[in-house]
Amino acid sequence: PYETVVAVTRAVATVEKSLGRGLGKSLPFAILDHVSFVLERIEKGVILPAVVMPELSVMYPDEFAAAKTMVAELSESLHVSFPADEHVYLAMHILNGTRDEYNHSAGLLFRRVQHAVSIVQTFLGAKLDDSTLDYARFVLHMKFFMQRLATHSQLEKADSSFFDFARANYPRSYQCAKQVEAYVEAETGIAPTSEEMLYLIVHIERVGGLARGRASTTEDEPPEQL
Repeated sequence: PYETVVAVTRAVATVEKSLGRGLGKSLPFAILDHVSFVLERIEKGVILPAVVMPELSVMYPDEFAAAKTMVAELSESLHVSFPADEHVYLAMHILNGTRDEYNHSAGLLFRRVQHAVSIVQTFLGAKLDDSTLDYARFVLHMKFFMQRLATHSQLEKADSSFFDFARANYPRSYQCAKQVEAYVEAETGIAPTSEEMLYLIVHIERVGGLARGRASTTEDEPPEQL
């Protein structure tokens, strides 16, 4: 419908202004196609499972905020209440259509980081607390780590004593890091250096300690009331 075309065009223009850059000629068509299917699902009463991507707001806060603005504007223009998580999908559209980071699209980079986070959560057997500063640091570290792999600019250091220390003192985090390393190497064809592994172990140790603490608290019986 014409009103949908106008609403999407205006919403994209608003986002372009907020981001301070053009979003490309193809993005409005992708957004229009996506919104049309959303409106069709709403009309038919079809509800999709909620999607949660906490890594997205950490890695790309500007695009995440812009997608929220887009949903709000579309809801007002079309007089429709969009699903609560619709901004997540629109943020991915913005990323896929506007950025090409080091020969890897932002969408691909995001999916790789997201998968690495899931590896850590599975290994630890507990969900990471995405509201903590350590979690944000871990996600951002993984983002820049993946970028360094793509540009062949990994961290390197001749002295391996710190890595040997971390491997010996944090064996669980080291084993978890080895699983991430295997995934990264399979995806990129590049083996992380010992310096990169050192920082990965340290970050996993930080978020892992929080996750294990939360898991044990959940399993324990509530304290006796005094």
